[in-house]
Amino acid sequence: MGTVMMQGATSTNQVKTHQADETKDKHTPRLGHVVKNRFETVIAEFSPKFENLKPLARELRTAHFPIRDGDIFTGTFHDHDIMYDGMIDAFSRAIDRLGEEEQAIA
Repeated sequence: MGTVMMQGATSTNQVKTHQADETKDKHTPRLGHVVKNRFETVIAEFSPKFENLKPLARELRTAHFPIRDGDIFTGTFHDHDIMYDGMIDAFSRAIDRLGEEEQAIA
């Protein structure tokens, strides 16, 4: 495969490339992007028109990669509802927030 360049990517962009054919440990490069400080750097690169989706991105990161014992959990959830419920709740809150924003604008 090859490198996929994200739209609007620059040479300093944290998420500019994704190697589709990583061989050794394909999750390690992306894992660094979900660690708290690096994750904030990544979402700082959101286009201004997506600024209101940053809380959703943070909540989804927490649902997928919760902090356990002071470290990011990258294991498998034995109860999948933990992750799925977190994702559903995050989207529900985002929809509510966007609805409130629309009402405030109208």
